[in-house]
Amino acid sequence: MKAEQLKKILTGKSKTLSLRINPELLRLLDEALRKDKDFGSRNELIEVLILRYLESKGKL
Repeated sequence: MKAEQLKKILTGKSKTLSLRINPELLRLLDEALRKDKDFGSRNELIEVLILRYLESKGKL
C-alpha cells in the first residue's frame, strides 16, 4: 500500500505523540511550512514523513 493511500485511511484516527525538538529547528520548520504551503500543519508533515519512511522500509 502506498503512503498516499494509507494517509487517506488514517486521517482522523490519530493519537497524541509528544516530541522533544530543538526550539531553533522548530522555528525553522514553522517558517518553512508557512512559505511552502504543501502541508497544512506540522502534524500533516510529520505523518507524511513517517509514512514515507515506513514505505521505504517495506513496512507498508
